[in-house]
Amino acid sequence: MRPAVLRHWRSVSFTVRFTAVLAVMTVLIVSAPMLVVIGQARTLALSHATTEAQLFSALLDDQRNAMGVYAADVAAQLTALGATAADTDIVRAITEDSVSATPGDVIGVVGVTTHIAATGGVVVDPPLTAMLAAAAHTKVPTVAIAGGVPWIVASAVIGESRGDVVAARRLAGRLVPDVVLVRDGTVLAAGTIAGGDTAAGVSLPAELANVVATPNRAQVISLAGHDVAVVGVDAGGGVRAVVSTAATGISDIDPAALLLGALTLVALLAVVVVVQADLHRPLRRLERAAAALAEGDFEAPMPHNLGDDAVGHLAATFEQTRRQLRAMLRASRARASIASEMNSPQPLRSALQHVCGILVSETSATAAMITVAGSEGGPAYAVTSSRHQIDAEALLHGDGVIAAAFGHARDGVKHGVSTDPGLVRAGFATLLAVPIRVGSKALGVVVVGNPPEDAPDGAADIAASAAEQVALVLERYRILAVVERQASTDDLTGLHNHRFFADHLSQQLAIAQRQRRSLSVLMLDIDFFKKLNDTHGHRAGDRALEEFAAVLTGSVRRSDLAARYGGEEFVVVMSDTSAGDAAQVAEKVRHAVEGLRVDIGDGEMVDFTVSIGAATYPDDSDTGDDLMALADEALYVAKRTGRNRVVSAGKKKEPPRTGAGALLRSSD
Repeated sequence: MRPAVLRHWRSVSFTVRFTAVLAVMTVLIVSAPMLVVIGQARTLALSHATTEAQLFSALLDDQRNAMGVYAADVAAQLTALGATAADTDIVRAITEDSVSATPGDVIGVVGVTTHIAATGGVVVDPPLTAMLAAAAHTKVPTVAIAGGVPWIVASAVIGESRGDVVAARRLAGRLVPDVVLVRDGTVLAAGTIAGGDTAAGVSLPAELANVVATPNRAQVISLAGHDVAVVGVDAGGGVRAVVSTAATGISDIDPAALLLGALTLVALLAVVVVVQADLHRPLRRLERAAAALAEGDFEAPMPHNLGDDAVGHLAATFEQTRRQLRAMLRASRARASIASEMNSPQPLRSALQHVCGILVSETSATAAMITVAGSEGGPAYAVTSSRHQIDAEALLHGDGVIAAAFGHARDGVKHGVSTDPGLVRAGFATLLAVPIRVGSKALGVVVVGNPPEDAPDGAADIAASAAEQVALVLERYRILAVVERQASTDDLTGLHNHRFFADHLSQQLAIAQRQRRSLSVLMLDIDFFKKLNDTHGHRAGDRALEEFAAVLTGSVRRSDLAARYGGEEFVVVMSDTSAGDAAQVAEKVRHAVEGLRVDIGDGEMVDFTVSIGAATYPDDSDTGDDLMALADEALYVAKRTGRNRVVSAGKKKEPPRTGAGALLRSSD
């Protein structure tokens, strides 16, 4: 049979044979590759739609996780306020947290009180408030609907039965290109299907009903005369996301291309090459990178050399999304790590040292530093990741970037170049400085050295989160210091009270016994104080006590402890002080008081004197109780023998001194 075909083929004219060969070649070269391209395009469209659906799901899960971490972090802060915290304190804390929230987010508390706030502390509308409160109470799925708008909702329980923290973020339909959000056959948020815009509130085309009913399965359907690859994604709460991309079909081919096949043979071959080089391969690279992103790998960058076309723009969009998600993930991870360090049982400076290490790790910077301003608790100091010695006072009050952040706390983040040689040596050539503040009061500055240029916002967010948590801890330390000082200080005189004195005497006596050193105690009593009160009133008595306390403090060493023992009685504990030295100090005090004149108002002046008893360890006694008893007995002798005098326990039988002390008025 084959020879017969060949004979007939050879018998046909050259023109016919040439025409036939050319026609076959045209069909084979044009039609076959065209059909192959169509098949590849449809397969690629399905793969692309599947990849974008996976990316949408991954981005949605990451946002849910971020909201959960955010709600848990805020709940932990509210729990730290304690069961006695007023509702106004909880509302204020929620409002402050909302200021640092991502724009568009909502944060609130539901329970004993209900308060929902948007970014910046703006209270959201009642319908949304009711929806979020119900979501937190009933633990509904993380996606809810309020007024036709999808929201991501997460909640966390506040300790001490104070209710729940609820955080919400509007579910953006444009997390990936070509996506719409639907529920019950209605479009919830405006989006696009294969490049065509779809408005909110319209009914979903009937062709997509099967796609919505069978999520996570890519299909090619005909929509408005065009083939479209679509995938449905279950977003939770009855909400479905429809992800789509255009697919090439037979109906899209121009018939004129078949008639001109012979003349466009070379061009068609070139097109195939171009398609392979500029579309298929870049999309495959982008697909692999997007798959890694969908699996949670936010460190591998997207391909960056895909050109300036749609594929290149898509890669750039994915890269921007990757960086944002990486920054969000790092910020959440850093926030949790910093919170753990700041709440762990360790010295404050050790915690700050560890926080600096976290800042370096999470921001990819070369160094980090936390400077704390001076306060009643001590002078200013700085803690760095490299343990370099830094003059915190000079940095906070100088003229550089750190001083600018500290002095203008309301302006937020400051960037700049370091001009301080010490900072440059410590690894701070360029600086990112964030003030540590409570309200408008600056407590210090968090500094990141040489942050990466490709992610300045991420580093700033992490530094701001660290500054916020450090501020809370510093404020807590300040409050504890104030409470402790108030518990150990006499309100009127500013001296330590009896309780603090007793503990101090016991400690100093133990040190004196261990080091075999002397320790002296002075008991002081203002002469005729009752008469001063009866004659001039208690305001005059209080004024006299204040002035006496000031004289007493100025007459003893800074290492000595002056305290109010009770009423008009005072006591001084002097470590490493012999009996003779104690007597000299007592005489110094007595003489200073004798020359004191106190203005009690309306130009009226009063004066008074003081009697002092002294006792010394180990000369007079080896126990604290006996030492106080001997000093008190010596004070009694000083009172009984004329007042305005000093009597030491070892010299109580000394004859009364003459002079001013012998002419004092009758007893108190």
